[in-house]
Amino acid sequence: MEHLLHQASEVCAVMPCQLDWYQLNCNGWAFWSIKQDDELQYQRSISPIMSATVAAYSVVSSSVMVKLRIKSVLEKMWSPHISLVQFWAPIKVNGSNFLSTADQLFVFSKELDKRLCSYRRFCLNTLIPIDEYKEGLLGRVSTSCSPECNPNLPSYSAAEFPLLQSGIRLGIHSYYAIPVFNLHDQRYLGVLEIVSTKSALRLPQLIKGLNSKSFGLYSICNSREDMYFGLSEPLVDDRLDELEIGLYEILKIHNLPFAQIWIPYSQSGSSKVLCCAGASIYEHSSSMYHEFEDVSEACFIENGKALVGRAFASQG
Repeated sequence: MEHLLHQASEVCAVMPCQLDWYQLNCNGWAFWSIKQDDELQYQRSISPIMSATVAAYSVVSSSVMVKLRIKSVLEKMWSPHISLVQFWAPIKVNGSNFLSTADQLFVFSKELDKRLCSYRRFCLNTLIPIDEYKEGLLGRVSTSCSPECNPNLPSYSAAEFPLLQSGIRLGIHSYYAIPVFNLHDQRYLGVLEIVSTKSALRLPQLIKGLNSKSFGLYSICNSREDMYFGLSEPLVDDRLDELEIGLYEILKIHNLPFAQIWIPYSQSGSSKVLCCAGASIYEHSSSMYHEFEDVSEACFIENGKALVGRAFASQG
C-alpha cells in the first residue's frame, strides 16, 4: 500500500493542479482535479489562444453533469495492457471550438506508468481546434465522428499526430480515438482517447478488454450512462461464411494471393464506416499478407473514401 501511495504521489507531482485519486476495482487508478475548473484556468495561463484580456475572454466548457457521466463510464473501463484512458471534451473559447482534457477524470490501467503520466501532462498543455477539418488525429475523429486506431504510433506523420515526437519519446505504441455521443439526441460529446505502451494492441483485444464481465460498451453506455461510443462489436452476418467460400474459389480460379471482407460497423454516428470482418483468405500464405491483415484489423474506412469505401458506396 505504501508503494502504491508513493506512485500515486508521483503522478500528482507531475500535474500542474492538485489531484485526488483512488484505486478502481478493475485494476486501475482514477485521478481528477480537486478544484472545479482548476485545470481550465491552468490552460488559460499557458495558452496563447486563451490568454486574451479579461474583457474579451470567454470560455464555455462541458456541463458538470456531462463530466460526471464521463467520469462514471471511465471508472468502469479497463484495458488488458498498461494504458492511459482520458476524455477530450469540446470547449468554446472566444467563439471558437477546441478539444481539451482539462478537468476531466483520467484513468491508468494495469500500472501507474510515468511515461503515460507525462503524456497526460503534454495533453493538458494542448488545445485541439475543431471548427474546421484539421490534419490532426483528434480533429479528424471529432469532425468525422468516426473512430481511428493505430497499433503503431510511429507510423503517423507529425501533421497527422501533433504530439508524435513526445509520444515516441515516451514509448507509446498503440493509439485509439473514439467519438462519444449522447444516446437520446445523438449529440456529439467528445473523444475518448486510449494510449498504450504495448505495441500492436489491436482492435479485437481492445473491445474484449474494455467490455465488462457481463455487458459490452453499448450496454454500459445505453443502460447506465445514456451515452454511447462510436465503437462496438461489428455486425455479425451469417452470409460471411458464404462469402468466404466464394472468395476462396475466386482466388483459386484467378490465381490471386489474398482476399478479405470489409463490412459496415454498427455505429450510430453521422458517418458510416467500414471495418475488416476478420476473415482473410489465402491461396499462398505469406508474412506480407499477414502484416497487411494485422494493419487492416486496426483500421476503419469511411463510406465513400479510399478504394474500399468508394466501392461500398457505389453499390455496383
